[in-house]
Formats: sequence, structure tokens, C-alpha cells
Amino acid sequence: PIGGSTMNTARLLGRTTASTGEAEEISVGAGLSLSGLVLTAVGITGIVDIRTASATITIPTSASKLKVTLVGAGAGSGGVAASSTLGVSGAGGPGAALVKYLSGLTAGNTLALTIGAAGSGGAAGNNNGTAGGNTILASGTETITTLTATGGALGTGAAANGTGTHGAAGTATNGDINLTGQTSHSDPDLAYHVFVGNPPLGFGFAAFNTSGNAAGIIGTGYGVGGSNANDSNSTNRAGANGTAGLAIFEWYV
Repeated sequence: PIGGSTMNTARLLGRTTASTGEAEEISVGAGLSLSGLVLTAVGITGIVDIRTASATITIPTSASKLKVTLVGAGAGSGGVAASSTLGVSGAGGPGAALVKYLSGLTAGNTLALTIGAAGSGGAAGNNNGTAGGNTILASGTETITTLTATGGALGTGAAANGTGTHGAAGTATNGDINLTGQTSHSDPDLAYHVFVGNPPLGFGFAAFNTSGNAAGIIGTGYGVGGSNANDSNSTNRAGANGTAGLAIFEWYV
């Protein structure tokens, strides 16, 4: 209880003791600051941490909430064998994406992050690409439900004068929002042109061939599949790599 009319600075008046009685000094809690007549929140008000490599993630001081976005990696496209008319390989599938809100976290605890590796383009000739890797957030010393944004499926190679199969887009699990990438499809008006599917949320943009007789082209950003290769000039051509996955952490008090 407070005697007389004096009290310490940066304190509030009230009662924490049960029942009625004299006013008591109340200390300002963690994450708050009292200056003059203004009580404000301090500490973390929104730290953004962008990750492009696998890591052990430590929950920052004072943070208890997290919005996390994961993007799976894009797959590689197939190569195409030398063709006399036209051969078109399959494009690599884009990665999936998810968004998840987590609360009740303990500062100083850890989470395990795996960033999906980019798929590789198929070598020149009738050779498949490889799938994009999964981007995963799992328990460390902090226990959570595992979050997974899978990578895109590989694009297949094409035999001489043949057509490959485009890789399917990745899928996501356990997010509050789970998003699948776009499906690649061939242009009905231009045989060598493929509309390569993009990953969700605008994290990457696929390239595409604007002319015949070309190797695959790597897209830009994250989670993008490699574009198809095509040939009508009796030359083996290679597919293109996909691009790697991504994780974005937004921490709050």
C-alpha cells in the first residue's frame, strides 16, 4: 500500500490484492513502457526474417506469435532429342505455398527449417528434369505441427519429334491457407510455346520460349519451374533448372 502522496516513477495505481483496500503501485509489465501519461507497447512490433537456406530458427526475444509463409521449390524441365519436325519437352512444375499463424510460442526456443532445393533441368536429349524440393517448418525445442509446401513435379524429356509431360504443381499441408501453383499448358496456336505455371502469391515468374529450337529457360524468383526445351533442327537441347524455395517469418509480441 502507498503511504502519504509519494510513489515510484513509471508505475500505475490500482489493486492487485483481492478485496477492497488502499491503492497499490503496479509495475508496468514486460513489453510495455509508461512515459508521462502514455502507456505504449515496446519490443517486437513486427520483425520480418526472410530465409533462403535451411536453418535452425530461434524465436526472438519477447516474440510469442508468428506468421510464416513457405514456398516449395520449382522443378526442372526435360530435355529434348534432336528432331526433324518438332520435339517439345515437359515444363517443370511450380512449388506450392502456405501461410500459417502460430501463437503461444516461447522466446529462445527453436524451429527446424528446410528450404526446398531447385530441381535440375534434364540434360540435352530425351532426359527428364528432377523434382523441386519441399520447404518444411518443423519442431525444434518448440513443438508445432509440421508445415510442408512441396516442390513441383519434374518435366519429362521428349524423344525425337515427340512431346514431354509437364510436371504437376506442388501441394501444401497444415497451413491456415494452402495454395497450389498454376498448371502448365501448351499453346494451341504455337506448338513450341508452353505457358509455364507460376507458384502462388507472386513469389516467382516463369520464363517461356519465344522462338523454336531453344533450350529451356530458368525463371525468376522462388518456386518456379524450368521452361520447356524444343527442337526442329536436329539438335539435342537441354531443359532448365527450377528455382529454390523460400520462407518468410513475421514475428510479433
